[in-house]
Amino acid sequence: MQTIVLARRWLQLRRIVAAATAWKQVAGVQLRISDEISIPFATGALGGAAIVMPAALLPQPQHWRLSLRHELQHVRNGDLAWVLALELLRAFCFWNPLVLLWQRELEILHELACDEALVVNKRVDSQTYGNCLLDIAQAHNEPAWLGAAAMVCWQRWFHYNPSLLRRRIMRINKMQQEKHSRAKSALYGVLVASGLLGSSLLVMAAEVQNANAADIVPTGRTSPEYPVKALSGKLEGWVRLRFSLDDDGNVIDPSVVESCAGPDEMPCELGDETFAESARNALAKWKYEPRKANDSQSRSNLETLIRFQLTK
Repeated sequence: MQTIVLARRWLQLRRIVAAATAWKQVAGVQLRISDEISIPFATGALGGAAIVMPAALLPQPQHWRLSLRHELQHVRNGDLAWVLALELLRAFCFWNPLVLLWQRELEILHELACDEALVVNKRVDSQTYGNCLLDIAQAHNEPAWLGAAAMVCWQRWFHYNPSLLRRRIMRINKMQQEKHSRAKSALYGVLVASGLLGSSLLVMAAEVQNANAADIVPTGRTSPEYPVKALSGKLEGWVRLRFSLDDDGNVIDPSVVESCAGPDEMPCELGDETFAESARNALAKWKYEPRKANDSQSRSNLETLIRFQLTK
């Protein structure tokens, strides 16, 4: 009975592919157009890789391009051999319901892998791709073809699973957000490395805290580098430092008294030294006015506070 079912499904697939109009070949894959199907699919069950596109998508060039790229990704991923092997395994183990569940899970994983390849690696817009998936799923009105990988997973007893489609679209949006986050972190890293990160991105503040040295102010400040780790994690904070000055106005013996860092708009954590080294290195390059001949003011144990804040 299983052999008869397989043979019948293979003949149906062969008829659909044979009746489809040959379009062209791309990297050894036959591309065909059929007015008998509602969703595109790729198959290797007829001796060679073939992609059959529904004629109904021709008036929608954007959906057409995305669907074709999705099916070509199935071919590149080697999914067609897996799909055919699982069909044969299911025919031999028809009595085991776990085989059907395994087949369904692998089909879902194949679709998720293609989604990720297009959205993350091929830079396809997530919203446009999600709309394409939704429109094709709504047009789904046919049974599963033998050994075929479609853009929308076939269901065995009903058209398509809305929860599965929702899961794919939510995952696509999450991948797009993660891609943007990684790109932003990389940009921050490039800016820091190239020395282009300045006051337009950061707000730095420094003040002398020693009450007996209120008139000791720096004549030249070197802005600290914002640590890449803090930029990628959107951390802000401050560092309180202690230092002394020589008679020429150079900073000597800068040391960290207290430091704090934490996520933007959250209380920072005392003792976090994310900004400590950057602040200390910058303070060591600051310049103050040289001591005047009649100036007996102490220039030791001075304190200053350097803030690290991202502009909104």
